[in-house]
Amino acid sequence: MTAVGQTILGLFVTADRDLLAWIAALSFFLALAAVALLVRRRSWLEMIIAFLITFFVILTAAQLFFKHVIGVPILKAETVRIETN
Repeated sequence: MTAVGQTILGLFVTADRDLLAWIAALSFFLALAAVALLVRRRSWLEMIIAFLITFFVILTAAQLFFKHVIGVPILKAETVRIETN
């Protein structure tokens, strides 16, 4: 008779709260300034979509810069695996 093992997996996402807040605020104001300067005479929907796209592009670029150039991850995914018998 053999024992059947069970594996428990867990995924944790950790964030550097202070760095994430600063980068989000900086991305917000840079996106707001870019949309204010570059998008003129458009409907509100087009301006909101342009703002959201610009915001997420800047936020993603900052995330990649901090992770790969500086070596400080803003968001980090960690997995935990526990095997039982």
